[in-house]
Amino acid sequence: MTKEPSLHVRLRLTHGVLQRIADKAGADVLHVKGPAVARELLDTRDIHDAEGSFERTEIIHRNSSDADLLIRPEHVHRFLDGASRHGWIRKTSFSTSSAFGHAMNIFHPTLGNADVHRRFPGLAPEAFDELWRARTSTDLGHVPCPTPSVTAQRLLLLLHSARSGPHHPDTGRAWDRATADERTGVLALARHLGAEIGVAAAVGDLEAFRDHPEYLLWKHFRDGNPSRLDEWRARWRAATTVGKKAAVVQGLLFFDPSLLEAELGHAPSHREVAQRTLLRWRRLLGELAARRTSTGGRA
Repeated sequence: MTKEPSLHVRLRLTHGVLQRIADKAGADVLHVKGPAVARELLDTRDIHDAEGSFERTEIIHRNSSDADLLIRPEHVHRFLDGASRHGWIRKTSFSTSSAFGHAMNIFHPTLGNADVHRRFPGLAPEAFDELWRARTSTDLGHVPCPTPSVTAQRLLLLLHSARSGPHHPDTGRAWDRATADERTGVLALARHLGAEIGVAAAVGDLEAFRDHPEYLLWKHFRDGNPSRLDEWRARWRAATTVGKKAAVVQGLLFFDPSLLEAELGHAPSHREVAQRTLLRWRRLLGELAARRTSTGGRA
């Protein structure tokens, strides 16, 4: 019987395949998180023999279930077209896959899932140019794959940590164990790329940004707040233009069929979409009613 490769090995192969697709499509991509993380940012453990003598130090790979790519925004469509020609299926859309609208999920029947980022939450839209200029490379699946610099990787891990609830291990990897000089480098890059509020959320300084439009959004995810009502309020406050606010309203009113398809495993019918939309509204209204009751009429 053929042994299935481990998840870590499969992810490395997936990164390599996606890089080949990017090369053919002429798309600039950076491989982030997962097996693309620099060795110096990973945890280690000492391995001892049966008698307790030290044998070696082993790297503990960062947990990840899919391959993550950050793509030059102007190259997203050409990459997705290339991926489609090689059997990748689009499962979600950018606009509805998350509160930040930053990524979409694609799926391959053999290789599994990949997250395609058109931007990274917390970074300015033009940040890709700076990350690309300072890029390095690592072999994944026997393919040279561009990755951000180690300083940029620290920054990206902190931004990911801030969106992933309290006490996320990426904060330890990227910040707690960093030297003073390494922290200074991360903060300087964060200022340059407009990522100060995201870093503040990760390292416990978010209250310094209470007046920032995205304060509630970062606080919601940093705290692991389960309230969908609070999430939609935070999305509304973070939307600083009429167009962005309209997108928030649209996302609230209409449940994205692609999200439901990813959950159900088949293209949803109009009836299933309508049922899920009504369920969302019942839950939101139920939460609102419960909150008004507990606060004496205040939402």
